[in-house]
Amino acid sequence: MLKNLVRWFIVWALSFLLASTCGCSQGIVFLIFYLIASSWQLGLEIISTLCLGILDGNLADAVSVSIPYLLVVCFIIALPLLLCFIVSKLFGFDFYLAYQIVTLLLSFFSFKVSFDFSAM
Repeated sequence: MLKNLVRWFIVWALSFLLASTCGCSQGIVFLIFYLIASSWQLGLEIISTLCLGILDGNLADAVSVSIPYLLVVCFIIALPLLLCFIVSKLFGFDFYLAYQIVTLLLSFFSFKVSFDFSAM
């Protein structure tokens, strides 16, 4: 939880800094930075899983683990986007402000995704 809060506040502060220097909207900059910060770890984990599968000679096992993991994490990343879209359409809020609030609230929860490798 603390890691998610620290990441959120770092992205929030950087979005204000970049928005003031380049003249973009702070909400758009926050959305872009937060999506990058949320998905870079996903990419590293998938690449490392595939590399370990290639080195062990079990590429089929590595791919079969990576695809469900990819789907679950993409759902976790897409959930705030969907919630913000619904809130912005129902209540007339700014989408980017709703995204910042929803991601702050979701940073209090941690999502752990694990797969049973012993079954393979």
